Amino acid sequence: MIYDAAHEPVWPERRQPFTGLAKSAKMRKENHIKAHKCASSVLQEALHGSRREFRKALWSGQP
Repeated sequence: MIYDAAHEPVWPERRQPFTGLAKSAKMRKENHIKAHKCASSVLQEALHGSRREFRKALWSGQP
């Protein structure tokens, strides 16, 4: 699930339909969509926090 959620923003042109992803994960489509949204949300939040920390470190001059 996390791999699918991380793969999507990196290669949006290679996005696969949820039906195929759910089948490969042996999950129901609805449950897969909910879990995918949750994993995507966590990854986006981590990315946003990393960007903010990088920006602070870049402009403050501290490593």
